[in-house]
Amino acid sequence: MKASFRYATRINSFKSRPDLNFQKYDLAITKNLIKRLNNLRGLTGFFMNFPEHFVGNEAFLKSFFRDSGIQFDGFNIRFPEELYFNGGFTNPSSSIRSSALDLCKKAIDACRDMGGKEIVIWPAFDGIDYSLQADFETLWHFELENIAKVAEYGNDLKISIEFKPADPRRRSIIDSTATTLLAIEEIGAHNLGITLDYCHSLMAKENPALSAVHCLRKNKLFGMHLNDGYGHLDDGMIVGSVTPSIMLELIYYLIKYDFKGVIYFDTFPVREDPLKEFEMNIAQIEKFISLIEQIDTDKLSLYMANQDALGVMNIIFGSRI
Repeated sequence: MKASFRYATRINSFKSRPDLNFQKYDLAITKNLIKRLNNLRGLTGFFMNFPEHFVGNEAFLKSFFRDSGIQFDGFNIRFPEELYFNGGFTNPSSSIRSSALDLCKKAIDACRDMGGKEIVIWPAFDGIDYSLQADFETLWHFELENIAKVAEYGNDLKISIEFKPADPRRRSIIDSTATTLLAIEEIGAHNLGITLDYCHSLMAKENPALSAVHCLRKNKLFGMHLNDGYGHLDDGMIVGSVTPSIMLELIYYLIKYDFKGVIYFDTFPVREDPLKEFEMNIAQIEKFISLIEQIDTDKLSLYMANQDALGVMNIIFGSRI
């Protein structure tokens, strides 16, 4: 049976290249962004930012998902910078920390109402910029205390943490796969997991496939954000365009462990047609799947058991020596 995944995409990517938008929608309006991506071939999942895309659009969104046949999966929490620039869950102000928690609770209520199953938390502003700016034990306590409360309030949903090593803060308090898994283990909630972003993993100098395996072994890989980049910044480029071998390895392990989560394309087309870029991302993954399924797995297992890099190169790339 051919491996397959469900695909979703970043709504804000479809603000790019308005000159190619033949219907001339105002792409600053969420309704029009969703109308623009409604005709995407291969779109089977749907995450949107909360509160950015949801508040004020509730009736439209309910109608859209009822009529389109596209499954609503959940929300990506986005803490508005004007309030949370000094931290959400780790803010020195207890009232702002409570506000960040309330925002997540509102997202959970809305997710349930929309029939979604997952909340993805990116604690973007939780971290530091300077040495000795904050006490790490205090930040860790605040972060885990509030994530635990989110998990408890949304105990019927998946609550997934998306780490990023830096940006917008110079260093995030949850900054790697290992740190995220440590937080999940310390909290101990059954519904907590991780959303692994490929570029974030590269920025952290991780091997995305190894990071995914650590999560998959523990049944904690709830979602994948796929993109590509050079490892210094969150480049958000087309899947497999910069690091194809590393991407191939990741797809191999997602297939091996029968990953059932949604693949979300967290890419940032600027000069590219965003509709064609989405379809290119799918084509890239399907190409990797076809290549993997053509591999003689017995030979590959033998080469891997012997840690034979030349043998692996031969079987994957046809580099006969």
